[in-house]
Amino acid sequence: MLSAVEIVEQTDRLPSLPAAYMKVKRVIDDPHGSIRQLAAAMSSDPAMTARVLRVVNSPFYGYPGRIETVTRALNILGMQQVHDVVLAWAISSAFADVRTAVIPMKSFWRQSVARAIAARQLARRAGFVDAERLFVEGLLSDIGHLIMYTVVPDLAIAAMTASRQTEHPLHELELELIGCDYAEVGAALVLAWELPESFYEPIKCQIAPSTATIHRLEAAILHIAGTLEASAAKSPSVQPDPDALAVLELDEASLISLYSEVTGELDSAFATFFPNLAAA
Repeated sequence: MLSAVEIVEQTDRLPSLPAAYMKVKRVIDDPHGSIRQLAAAMSSDPAMTARVLRVVNSPFYGYPGRIETVTRALNILGMQQVHDVVLAWAISSAFADVRTAVIPMKSFWRQSVARAIAARQLARRAGFVDAERLFVEGLLSDIGHLIMYTVVPDLAIAAMTASRQTEHPLHELELELIGCDYAEVGAALVLAWELPESFYEPIKCQIAPSTATIHRLEAAILHIAGTLEASAAKSPSVQPDPDALAVLELDEASLISLYSEVTGELDSAFATFFPNLAAA
């Protein structure tokens, strides 16, 4: 049996976040960091700069007028939102070349983008000022599975197969066969990568959002985002937590509406963050 930390410690086959992102993070984490310093940090990596400008000018974001420089992007979007866009780029860049025999990468990341879109939409409905932070959390919410598929593929496949055959929740079988579930592994990666502290609890508690203490609303958002497709299909094995639905004031009709919004944005968002996979 393995703990989530032990599994993450074995991820030498997985990449770390790009150095360019770490420069941006240092400016964001500095209480005295300025837009000028952040622009300089971003401009030090032309590839990142080009990608971020492509993202903010994409139909998925739909900002009026063309944003042609990092400084203009920072002035329009603000430091935190630009950081969130950079982090989304960093995640997609870090895992661009990761392959696993367990699941096709195109399917995995397309579903992760769908979770991210749903999380952003739910955050907007809940009145979050920085809904893009929830987009990134949604993008990361299933990353624990990718790590498990890479580090303990046989056990991960066994849990997945047993879940499909018995209709028992996958996370329960992961706990039984591996010793931890995908949410715990994803949260352990957040700590290992020194990502924003606010990411840890929502990702760890997404399966049972009522167990969160500080970020219960965000955990509920990730929970609904993760169960959205199964909920729309009325799958008997995956049902949304009633408390999460209540916290977000959602009913069956609103879930169907949200699912429609996600499917309507999915192609554009996937092509924006994973252009190579989208073209494959």
